[in-house]
Amino acid sequence: MAEDLVVGIDVGMSGTGVAYRRKGHAEVNILEWGIVDLGEVDGDNGQVKSLYRDFLTSLYGELSTKRFTPALLGGKNFEEAEVLFLFSVPAIWDPAVVRDFTQLVRDSGFERVGLHSVRVTMMEPQAVAAYEICVPNLDYQLKDYIVLTGGLGSSRYVLGKIEDFIGESQINFTAKTKVVMSAAPRLSVCMGLVYNAGRNPELFPRRFNRVSVGVASQSLTGAIKKTRLRDLIKRALLRFPKGEKPEGGVEWFLIKGGLVPDRVAVHEQTAYFSADLPSDKRIWELGILTSFESDIERLTLEDNCRVHSVLKVKLSHIGEPEQTGARDALSRLHLARKPKIQIKFDLRVEVGLATVEIQCTDKKMSICSKPISIETGQASESQPPICQHVVHELS
Repeated sequence: MAEDLVVGIDVGMSGTGVAYRRKGHAEVNILEWGIVDLGEVDGDNGQVKSLYRDFLTSLYGELSTKRFTPALLGGKNFEEAEVLFLFSVPAIWDPAVVRDFTQLVRDSGFERVGLHSVRVTMMEPQAVAAYEICVPNLDYQLKDYIVLTGGLGSSRYVLGKIEDFIGESQINFTAKTKVVMSAAPRLSVCMGLVYNAGRNPELFPRRFNRVSVGVASQSLTGAIKKTRLRDLIKRALLRFPKGEKPEGGVEWFLIKGGLVPDRVAVHEQTAYFSADLPSDKRIWELGILTSFESDIERLTLEDNCRVHSVLKVKLSHIGEPEQTGARDALSRLHLARKPKIQIKFDLRVEVGLATVEIQCTDKKMSICSKPISIETGQASESQPPICQHVVHELS
């Protein structure tokens, strides 16, 4: 692994566990804390967030100052080490709650640009399954698993309820079904996060996109900019003449209902600049579009497509490619127009549980754009639109 430390954290109502693995070491180590009970909050979401933020901030302080010492990190101070924090979430949380939780984690100090990063990667049942798959248990050898989580750690009450559920289920099981408890019921989630991070490919690659995301062509991006009133409008509704679609106008790299790419997907892009443009002015712009439509034929029709943002890609640091063609030779003799400078870069896309994270890098992996985050939860149709209706006609 590239990081000095990979940390899996399960923040729960009944307890908190932390698992970690050091660079060059195979074993996964664990830390655990006692009961963390948020109690009844009577629907006061602000108070819930405050409690979570306070606890997460204290947890980060404990890990960074007392647990992950230079002795454990091979002589490095925690502030200098590359650390990947992996968090799990309950299976019943919808994308909006996952997004809020992720922001709370970042606000609590876990993310530090260039060194410490945060990913909410798995639901708790997935993490438990990852642990059980990666850690052999001779007490039971099963071919097929149905993973259920009931909370309360190793509660016999919950185990009994799951047994009752299986017994009363309408599912026609072809073989005798046995309910077994994880060998590490309180810590299997945080350990499963770390075990899964070390697997390539991932253990559970079959996730499906909740939203379609695409990048607009330059002509379409230009049209988007003109209709956004000099960036005063935060979001705009993209609307094409009824029955028409912009051929080649949008490259859809995620389609709702399609399989989520394994880890980070890379899509090569090409920028074109005038040879006379000063290098410090080489900024390429990409219109990022979203849609909750899954039918490719309908993605850019009527009111199905929204403009999320215009991504600015700074390419001034990249040198000009060597020109060797006949047209280049003629241009040096002033017998032809100078050819445009082509610069290739990568659009990097990672689909999380609640968001799609997008950022551009050059071919040497240097970051050349600000990151953008697209929420995957679909807004309620009863909610009034907050965007402007515009029509684009493409030449």
